[in-house]
Amino acid sequence: VINAHINQADVTRLKIGEQVDVQVEAVAGLKVNGTVERIAPQATIKNNIKGFAARILLKDVDPRVRPGMTANIQIPVASADNVVAVPLAAVFTETSPETGQTEHYVLAKMEDGFERKPVRIGVSDYFYAEVQSGLSSGEIVATELPEAEKSRTVKNPLVMLPGGAESGGATIRAGAGKTGDKTNGVGSGPRPASGNRRNGT
Repeated sequence: VINAHINQADVTRLKIGEQVDVQVEAVAGLKVNGTVERIAPQATIKNNIKGFAARILLKDVDPRVRPGMTANIQIPVASADNVVAVPLAAVFTETSPETGQTEHYVLAKMEDGFERKPVRIGVSDYFYAEVQSGLSSGEIVATELPEAEKSRTVKNPLVMLPGGAESGGATIRAGAGKTGDKTNGVGSGPRPASGNRRNGT
């Protein structure tokens, strides 16, 4: 059993009966499945962090795991399988002058240059973003702004490059596949967004 302390920012994503993955730091490579058995109704403060106590029941506990060891709990937040996905560097945004709303788009390569295509973004992680509409698998998109686009006041809010540089010029092919797969340098789907929280067993 793990008596965990879940950050208040993550506790709303956790449900009783939900399956979680547990990694014990002291036992390299060990991953144990667990089930959330209880979530405290009231927050407490531990190590100056406000959170909620949670009880996680482990399945098939390895005999090497001992009381007091530190564990990391992976809480599934969202995932997407068999989707079209592109690197975060390929997704750009600007504010619509008509609606005032933020709009996402990609720059798809055409025979005579690049075409701006509005897209709807779904699940994303630190590397890839799911494209729910506006782009087909196999299309080539720019991961940096072409010269013709650099004069526009557009930014890529999903990716931060070293030194504050903006992305702009290289291309990559949009991929489709299972969540988290990466083939030939193309992300085939965003990996599940998950939170790692360190807790004591």
